Amino acid sequence: MNGWIALPRDIFEESAFTSAPMSEREAFIWMVARAAWKDTRHMVCGKLMPVPRGSFFCTIRELQSHFGWKSHKRVQGFLKKLQAGRLIDHQTDTGKSLVTICNYDKFQGSGHKTEPSRKQNSPDRGPTKEEEKNKEDSLAGATEATARLATNGSMLKRIFDQGVIFLVEHGIKEAHARALIGKWRKKHDDASILTALTEADKAGVVDPADKAGVVDPVARIENRLTRISCHSWVYRPDEEECLQ
Repeated sequence: MNGWIALPRDIFEESAFTSAPMSEREAFIWMVARAAWKDTRHMVCGKLMPVPRGSFFCTIRELQSHFGWKSHKRVQGFLKKLQAGRLIDHQTDTGKSLVTICNYDKFQGSGHKTEPSRKQNSPDRGPTKEEEKNKEDSLAGATEATARLATNGSMLKRIFDQGVIFLVEHGIKEAHARALIGKWRKKHDDASILTALTEADKAGVVDPADKAGVVDPVARIENRLTRISCHSWVYRPDEEECLQ
């Protein structure tokens, strides 16, 4: 079987599928989906770091949570095997792992025109005009759908990616982390949530904004969301409204 297919990144969030530990093949596909589709920058340990196309930052614990595997040693062994097979490059110079998908354009290259092979009645018969038109329409539809997904879902993806990473790293289970983000999106706009997550991640383990020494990651983000929605008014955790 050859050729290629386009899949939306949120296929891994599809509720129709039963939650179960990933196979190694599924785990690699998840990594390809997780990789940045263009050069960008992400906040890593309080620093804004460049993320090249085809790469992403992660921790072993985050990968273990996404893969549904019981042992972090299995994740480490899996990464070593992929690196030995030249499927990925794996660096840990920044406190987090930078994973780069080797030959990323082979999987997601812009303008990729490889099509599945077809059996023809005659080996000398070329494609008909109808087949050529269907091929062009298919490629155009895939390109349009991909562009629409990137435009409409980019902020939402950043919120869930950054939020899940932050919360999981601070001891929150992934399922609970996603539920919390869903709850916040019912009360706050996406831009405010992304701002709060970025500020909380930049603050690190100790949050200087919390005078009472609050280090609970959930409270830290919710405090920031309240301050943002109240235009920097003072927020008291024991009261439901902002006080001037």
